[in-house]
Amino acid sequence: MLQHRDSGEIPQSKSHYFQTMKDLRFSNFDLGPYFALPNTEHEEMGVSDAARLNREVRNFVKDLPCESAAAIFVAMDSTRMHLMRTLISGPEDTPYAHGLYLFDVGLRTSYPITPPFVRIATTGESRARFNPNLYNDGYVCLSIINTWESSPEEMWNGATSTLLQVFLSIQSLVMDNEVLQKEPGYETYSVQDPGNLAYCAVVKYNNIKYAMRKMIQNPPQEFREVIWKHFALKRDEIEKTLEKWVQEATLLTDFTNIDYLAMDHNTYTIAKFQEKGYLNRITKQAGKLKAALASLPALPS
Repeated sequence: MLQHRDSGEIPQSKSHYFQTMKDLRFSNFDLGPYFALPNTEHEEMGVSDAARLNREVRNFVKDLPCESAAAIFVAMDSTRMHLMRTLISGPEDTPYAHGLYLFDVGLRTSYPITPPFVRIATTGESRARFNPNLYNDGYVCLSIINTWESSPEEMWNGATSTLLQVFLSIQSLVMDNEVLQKEPGYETYSVQDPGNLAYCAVVKYNNIKYAMRKMIQNPPQEFREVIWKHFALKRDEIEKTLEKWVQEATLLTDFTNIDYLAMDHNTYTIAKFQEKGYLNRITKQAGKLKAALASLPALPS
């Protein structure tokens, strides 16, 4: 379904965001009880090619994007190198903007011959599906990790594909404004199609609630500093985006007759819109997020 994006070294930046966050891009952490792998995966996890993995990890320090517009952070388990978590920020000017999305990553002993196992953990307790490719049960549908059948050049290649490419593909190819279009059969729909606008509205609301407010209020321990500094740095940007999204919500008043796909993927959320109105719901969540942002401690000067 989705191709992968090639990685390239990210040059050193002088931006305030980069200078504040650059040393947080990669860390080791005792992740403790880890995400629940499918039963078929438990015995297959481990590291057999440590040299290859170490090369990839060394590249994280210089290649992981780290800008206000889009950033990626990785925490590897202190004693189990085959287990890690990544925090991917939603790109600006998309329904995912400013949000932080948590993914669990596991490597099979056959890595890099086989791709990493990836699950999204930001699902609002399985209530929110952020994309046709990001299921609310954690499943990630992506050609580069072989969870979607595609042409050979789009799928995992043990010789050339990397973890960084997987993370960049999620960020740049999944998290964009063409949300509905990720579903097979919907590829030709326009960005302004009512079905896509409705799906984007759902994403914006759940982004505010789960990828921003809940992330601030209940941050994963391994990313506590990342989350505090990310949102403190972006506070003004986020508030401007919230004003824009609330204004746009005045044009989306009818969620009683929307595309089946958006309804099917986010029944819980849309039921809330139908009960109290989309404008009412997103305005309420925006207010709660602003309060959460205001509660953040100031960054050191």
